[in-house]
Amino acid sequence: MRELRRAEPIIGPTLRRALPALRAALVLVPIVWLARRVDASRVLAHLGSLPPLSAAHSLAWSTLSIFFFTTRWALLLRAWGATPPSTLASLSLVLRSTFWNLLPGGLMGDLARSDAVRHTVGGLGNALAGIWFERLGGLAGLFVVALAAFGLSPATPRWLAPATLLGLVASLGLLALSLAAMRSSALARRLATLPLLGPRLGALTPPTRPGDLALGLLLSLATQSAAVLSLAVVVRALAPASPLRTVIAVSPAAVLLTFVPITPAGVGQREAVFSMVYTQAGVAAEVAVAASVSSFALGLVFPAVGGLLALLRHARPSPPDAR
Repeated sequence: MRELRRAEPIIGPTLRRALPALRAALVLVPIVWLARRVDASRVLAHLGSLPPLSAAHSLAWSTLSIFFFTTRWALLLRAWGATPPSTLASLSLVLRSTFWNLLPGGLMGDLARSDAVRHTVGGLGNALAGIWFERLGGLAGLFVVALAAFGLSPATPRWLAPATLLGLVASLGLLALSLAAMRSSALARRLATLPLLGPRLGALTPPTRPGDLALGLLLSLATQSAAVLSLAVVVRALAPASPLRTVIAVSPAAVLLTFVPITPAGVGQREAVFSMVYTQAGVAAEVAVAASVSSFALGLVFPAVGGLLALLRHARPSPPDAR
C-alpha cells in the first residue's frame, strides 16, 4: 500500500513572511472595489429585511445539503473498504469539520475528518483519498448543476457555459487520472514528481468498492442542487421583483466563483462575486451584497453547531485509566 510521501517545501521563507500581508491585501482589494460600487447605507437597510420564513426555508435546503454531503462521505469511506461511523457520528464529524474549515485555508476540517477515520480505511493516505474524490466529485457535480441551471434563463453571460463545460471536462479528467494512478505504480511515480499535488496523487490507493465510489460521486448532484437552492431562496426573498427562474439560473455561478475561497473565509470575495453575478438577474448590487452577507450568516449556523459539538467533546471527561 502506498502511503503519503513527505512533500518538499514549496514556499520559501521570504514568501512565507509575506503571506500575512498578501492575505490582508486579498481581503482589502474586493472591499475597496465594493465600497466604490455600492451604497453602504442601502446595503445595511437590506440586511435586516430577510423574512424569517425565507431564512428557515434557506436553512432547510442547507440542512438537506449537509445530509447529502454526509451520506456521500459515508459512501466514499465504504468505497475504500471502511465501515463508516453511524449516521449521527458521521454528521457530528461533518459539522465539526465545518467549524474547523473556517480557519484560513479551509482544509483543517477535512484533515480532522480524515484523521478521525484513518484507522478504518487502512491509513491516513486512504482517508485523504476519500477527501480528494469528495472535493473533485463536488466540483464536478457543481459544474453539472450549473450547466443545467444556465438553460433556465438567457441572463447568464455567454462565456460562462463554455467555461463551465471546460471545468467539468477538467474535473472529470482529473478524476479519471487519479483512478488510473491508483492502478498503475509507474504512473503514480511520475505523478509524484509533479509540483504541489504530485505527492498526493502519487499516494492514492484504489477503492475496493467502485460502485460506492460512483454512487457517492453521483450524490454530488443532490448536494450541490440543495446548496444552490438555499442561496437562491435568500436572493429571491430580498429581490422579489427578480424572476425566480433567473435567480436560480445565475446562482450556480455565484457558488462556482466562491467554491475556492481566495480570501480568508471568502470575506470580500463572496460579496464582490454576488454583486457581479446577481446584477445579471436584475438584482441591485446593494441587494446582492446584502444577500451575500445574509446567506453567510445563515451558513454560520452549522459551524456554530460544529463548534459546540467540538467543545462538548473535549469537555467530556476522559475514561479512567485501566491500570
